[in-house]
Amino acid sequence: MRDPNSKRLRDFGFVMRVTAEEMDAAMNARPQKVGGRIVEPKRAVSREDSQRPGAHLTVKKTFVGGIREDTEEHLRDDFEKYEKIE
Repeated sequence: MRDPNSKRLRDFGFVMRVTAEEMDAAMNARPQKVGGRIVEPKRAVSREDSQRPGAHLTVKKTFVGGIREDTEEHLRDDFEKYEKIE
């Protein structure tokens, strides 16, 4: 992911899920290695939704922190084990 102002790459990204089962599979496989680094994916729940009971059960976006800038291909390879990547 790039900083909108500086255009520099940041050390995190997001992975979109299609189904709740795919999300659960990825969460149950934590911690994961991406590009040789240990990462701890988390469900990406918005601030607004975080107060709503059960919001984390319907989210389809995963936050992945601590990644390097050359990680897109590693993310695809590693997360394809759990779901279809588009």
